[in-house]
Amino acid sequence: MRAYALMALMLVCLMAIFSVFVPVIIFFKTALLAILECWLNHYKYSFVTEVLKEYFTVNKTLRLVAAGAWCGFLVSLPICWKLWRSVPRYDPLDKYFK
Repeated sequence: MRAYALMALMLVCLMAIFSVFVPVIIFFKTALLAILECWLNHYKYSFVTEVLKEYFTVNKTLRLVAAGAWCGFLVSLPICWKLWRSVPRYDPLDKYFK
């Protein structure tokens, strides 16, 4: 029973972590590429904020959060499978919870 609670908690935690990290990574990648483009083409650096405003709309941010949660779910599947397979057929605590 404890392994099932651990699997559910791990699944939720990984989905939450990935739903934060994926948009943050994409934000920094986009900002760095915009800065590089401004530097190489001798644009003004205010162009970076315009690129980020255009790219990170509410819809795009929510799609990135959903993609991150999906990645967290997919990463947690093999871990949950390993935990589920390691649960013994007879749980010693079952005699106390009948």
